[in-house]
Parts: sequence; C-alpha cells; structure tokens
Amino acid sequence: MRFPSFGLFEPVPLYRYLKSSRVDQFFGAGTIRLSTFEHCRSLDWGDNNEGGIRLQMAHEEQQLEMITRLGKRAYLLCLSRQHSTDLQLRYEADEAFRIDDVAGFQDAISAVVPGFKRSRRAYCLYVRNRTVTRRARGPLNEMNEFFAGQAAGTLKNPEEALNQAWKQINDRAFATIADEPLFLKPAEYALEDELRLVWIVDHNADSPVVVAAPDARRFCSRVGRL
Repeated sequence: MRFPSFGLFEPVPLYRYLKSSRVDQFFGAGTIRLSTFEHCRSLDWGDNNEGGIRLQMAHEEQQLEMITRLGKRAYLLCLSRQHSTDLQLRYEADEAFRIDDVAGFQDAISAVVPGFKRSRRAYCLYVRNRTVTRRARGPLNEMNEFFAGQAAGTLKNPEEALNQAWKQINDRAFATIADEPLFLKPAEYALEDELRLVWIVDHNADSPVVVAAPDARRFCSRVGRL
C-alpha cells in the first residue's frame, strides 16, 4: 500500500465546514475546536475505525499479524478541497471558511495546542482494505522468547514478561508504520476529498479541545453559506 505524501503538496484553497456560530467564534476571538480520533469514531456519519489498521509484518519465514489503532495522543482538523452543498449537509454545517495558507494556519494553531510535540498533514488515502504489509527489521522473536521462557519455567514474573513482549512488538509496529494510518479512510468516504491536519501531543487526547489561535485568522477567509 502506498501512503500519501506529507509536506508542501496541498493546493489552495481548502475548506472547513462548521456551524455559523463556530465560524463567528473563529473570526471573532480566534477560537477553534480540534477533534480527536476517538470522537470521530463516535460520529453518526464518521468512520468508526479512524486510525485503525490490520498490520502484517514478515521476516524471512516469520509472520506476525495484529490489529491496532493509532491516534490516542493526537488532535486533528479535517479540511476539504471541495466546496459543495453535499459536504455542507454531510457535516451538518451551515457554512464553511476557506484556508488560503494551510502551512501558516497549522503553524499558528501548533503554537497554542496543549502539550504539542509535532504536526503532520497529508491528503487522506481512500482504500477498500486497511491491511498494511511491512518487512520487519530483524527476527520476530519476542513472543517465541516469552513462550520458551514460560515452558522452561525461567520467568520470574510471567505477566510482566508477557506485557514486555507485547510492548516490544507494539514499539516495532509503530516504528514501522509511523503516522501513516492516521490518514487512511475507507473508499466510501472519498467524496470528502480530505486534507487532514494532525497535532501529536504528550498526553492522551480523550476529547476535543477548544484552542484560541487568533493569529490563524489571517490565513483564512469567510465564504459564507452555499
């Protein structure tokens, strides 16, 4: 599977669909609500597996398959290249505002995101199957070593050893796939034509957060109702 490119490839303009009251708040005080992957999974029209993939790792004759979700420590904002009544209705919005400089817009918000570590942005890739295959760097021996120690009775704390084995596997998996699954969506969402802004933070992003980023307004224009 080929993932989307990151960086300076997005065209302008891009659109953010909102209720008029929230557009008023943004252009008035500069406040904007950033969502979370957990929240997006709960939306009636949303993807209930945002950030989720089936990962297959292989090394020579060894294979490992796992289902995982990313995005626990991230906020996001979904933009679209399309300005249409269909999307306005889909998002239950009254209107949209236009982002004329997405890099400047994201940087202005990065400056006020709590616990900010880094940001990413990319077009979403719309796929029919979210199975990702990667070649592992080195043997996949973590679980074999655990089971061998368990069989030999050499584990002082089997529960701790099992947790450590899974942690090592997860660390290897996340290093292999990086942030790309945050930008995967099912093919039926392709009409959204989404550019996604993501902010990685140092804490669990359990619920959406409202930030005040008045400097972000200078990169945007209000376009009103369709």
